[in-house]
Amino acid sequence: MLAKEALAGEKEFNHQDLIEANVVRVELNGYPTANPNGKYAHVIFASALVSECQSRIRNAVQETLVKVFSLQPKLHSGTNALLTLLRERSTSHTNYLIIDMADEATSLISVHKGTPIAHVLVPEGTRTILKRVAGKGMPEEASTLMHMLARNHCEDSSCEELKANMARTEQELVRVFGESFSNLAAPQKLPNTLVLVADSSMTEWLSLFFSRIDFTQFTLTTQPFSVEILTPEELQHFVVFNDPKKNSDLGLLVSSSFIESNLAGGR
Repeated sequence: MLAKEALAGEKEFNHQDLIEANVVRVELNGYPTANPNGKYAHVIFASALVSECQSRIRNAVQETLVKVFSLQPKLHSGTNALLTLLRERSTSHTNYLIIDMADEATSLISVHKGTPIAHVLVPEGTRTILKRVAGKGMPEEASTLMHMLARNHCEDSSCEELKANMARTEQELVRVFGESFSNLAAPQKLPNTLVLVADSSMTEWLSLFFSRIDFTQFTLTTQPFSVEILTPEELQHFVVFNDPKKNSDLGLLVSSSFIESNLAGGR
């Protein structure tokens, strides 16, 4: 009840744009509990996952889904789906940093004891980074060359130019992500395990970037990040594609895994 009252009085977000507002963890006197009602405590800690979506976008999505399926959909955030998947996947550790890179932005989520405690949105994503790497060329060509480079199949002059552009891009990303890590680590230092969710053409490079660059001032152990890449192969059993080219769509695969998890929980 206290958590719901706190959410109702929160002014940092637009309540009309909410699609989810859920309490995900409650601690009484420092101990987690799934049933806090009726219990006494001197200190109460509650974590909530709050997700927004502009009304214009939400209405368009709902109208489209109703036309296709003739049912009013219940919307969930991609962050909720990803957190649910990783809670089931990461049974060996409950502390990790999620880097979820979309086209235009990247979500950084610090998870401690299985609960997200801080979130920062970075205005750099796959598309913006590819534009930097491509220079005067086409981002699509840069993506193809990065695939080849990751497999050591790229040795001509175009690849040398790409390497130079990647090095320059890294310098800017160090600044951007360094500032974001600083903000994210303000409430608590970051876990060393980093779960990377990104387009497959960039994961090898980004994995090396986050593990190689010295971000140790922000981590709990002052050690470099240990990067785990979430791959499409881990999730392909959740959905069958008619078009094999689409079986690397991580967003669709994560969403499908979330649906499967909900269905399994309701059985």
